[in-house]
Amino acid sequence: MTSIAIALIVAAAQPGSASAAVQSTQEKVRSSLDAWFKSQGPARTRAREQARKAVGELIDFEALAKATLGKKWEEIKPADRSRYTAALKGAMEANYLAKMRQGKSTDVDRIRGEVTGEDVQGGKTVVHTKVNSGEDTAAIDYVMEKRPKGWRAVDVITEGVSLVETYADQFRSLIASEWRKRRGIPCDAANVVVTPGAKPVLFFAMLATLEPGDEVLIPSPAFPTYASVAAFLGARVVPVPLLAERGFDVDLDALRARLTSRGRMLVL
Repeated sequence: MTSIAIALIVAAAQPGSASAAVQSTQEKVRSSLDAWFKSQGPARTRAREQARKAVGELIDFEALAKATLGKKWEEIKPADRSRYTAALKGAMEANYLAKMRQGKSTDVDRIRGEVTGEDVQGGKTVVHTKVNSGEDTAAIDYVMEKRPKGWRAVDVITEGVSLVETYADQFRSLIASEWRKRRGIPCDAANVVVTPGAKPVLFFAMLATLEPGDEVLIPSPAFPTYASVAAFLGARVVPVPLLAERGFDVDLDALRARLTSRGRMLVL
């Protein structure tokens, strides 16, 4: 199983500052994911929920959801706002936790990270961080606002890609227009979902579908994130071998033989 690791913030942060809020969340997530990796059963479930709680304490998902919808936020019903916010929260939690899980070592302390700066942009405080796994480096910035109960992140920028801007109506409309012109497929912005990479969509689908104990059929070999996300959610991974002599095509008989009443998802 892909190892669990998280960045440790090593730069000093002033107490009560936006950087300190980010540092606190990073350390809570690190502790929770370390416990998740080392535990089994109910203890693992508790550790996963603690990690999600820590992310929720940092990120203001309602403000982020409102920003991604723009003027349409005021046009939809409160119940639809709640559903959209919950869906975005699930995808964001998974994406955030994935960014904190870097490298191939089971030693979470091997992964290093730092707050590289903090500045004010457009009336908001931006905390700049860098995560280094020894094999890869990811830049993650947090756009922070001071609230009565402390600092909250209203946007997360990963490798220069803003989540709010990524989900903006204009971007989805542009993509829909390109698909209509190039592919001849009728669609509009409501048919387009945009994420910074494919993993958030995969996380969203698994978070919406899987419960602990469910089975996920995954052709093997495959991208390792598929199995690691399923395992993180408490699901059981069922490999379906892809053989060279078959041209790495799925063997339908082998697939049928692995189907049980607990099967909930097939990753293709």
